[in-house]
Amino acid sequence: IYVMGSQVEIERNGRRDATELPPNISLEAAVRALAAGGSPRPAGDTRVVNVLLPENARLAAIFPPVATELCATVQKLAPSGHTLSDLALSGVLSQDARELLEACVATRRNILLGGDGRALHALLQATAAAVPPRLRVVSLAETVTPPPEASWIKLSTETRGADIVLAAASLRPDYLVVEVTAPALATDVLTQCV
Repeated sequence: IYVMGSQVEIERNGRRDATELPPNISLEAAVRALAAGGSPRPAGDTRVVNVLLPENARLAAIFPPVATELCATVQKLAPSGHTLSDLALSGVLSQDARELLEACVATRRNILLGGDGRALHALLQATAAAVPPRLRVVSLAETVTPPPEASWIKLSTETRGADIVLAAASLRPDYLVVEVTAPALATDVLTQCV
């Protein structure tokens, strides 16, 4: 979905078509309401929004006066049920990288993944899928889906960073899956890893 001022277009199967809005709809209010359900939750008056939505989608919006008019996109993310082997077979991941990640998971090593948003999400999901279901996992990641048959504990990231990371580490999981969304959270996570 693309929003430019009062124009809204929906892209399906590579084709973009304009859509009619119901009368008396405030696009700005609708975008802000949608953003309020995202993660990380934006402040009500923020002018730049970039959040992940619970429906496996990303909302990016820029409000005036930063932009001359409301500009927004809602993008449905591709399903991320790929395994590390799938990523290697498709050429997205080298065999060496696949073997390294599988060895790190098997020996319960700390793994720090970084990079482009979509690629990182696919790699994080595939790495999480490699964690054996018998291991205890605590997740502070809004966008990572636990593998089938796994019994993950998923904690809300709305709590203050240091408190939730300490609480998650205190549960003594085999793995702590965290999406680092702020420098302070990165510090808390690295402190617990050490």
